[in-house]
Amino acid sequence: MTKTKIDFADVRGQEAVKRGLMIALAGKHSVILIGPPGWGKSMLAERVRAMDDDEDIIIHEITYEPGGAIPCLPVADILLQVPPVPFRELTGKMKGTSTSDIHKIVAAAGKTRDSNLSDSCLLLMKQAMSELQMNGRDYAAAVHVAGTIARLDGAVKISEMHLAEAIQYCTPKAK
Repeated sequence: MTKTKIDFADVRGQEAVKRGLMIALAGKHSVILIGPPGWGKSMLAERVRAMDDDEDIIIHEITYEPGGAIPCLPVADILLQVPPVPFRELTGKMKGTSTSDIHKIVAAAGKTRDSNLSDSCLLLMKQAMSELQMNGRDYAAAVHVAGTIARLDGAVKISEMHLAEAIQYCTPKAK
């Protein structure tokens, strides 16, 4: 990952989306950014692409159809809704998470961890699959993303908290 002239700190608000993109960078996960025009999808994608030296991460930017209908989505590990930025965040002086911050966290995340799920994680996954109508691909993506989240947290094993966060990124039904 190299330093660039563009910085995540220039994107106002969107800290939750930046967290999802940090996970994508750490785990080389594909991403879908969904939201209306002007809410930051292109700015965020541009910054991820600038940090992704190996061009391993695929980012799709999708704008909602009139009436809020979601088009047929391409396959991706992480789906991120890009919400509108509140006026106070858009005009505030406080900078958000920077490219340098994200780079340090991603670099410190290390490599693989144990991706075996505990009994409590398996129970959570069973419930999510039933309630959110997840399929086998959703299951695999959630476990893979949960492993990345665990690495970012410095954990040796995937916890229920890591898996719950991953589930919300891995299925549009969780939104």
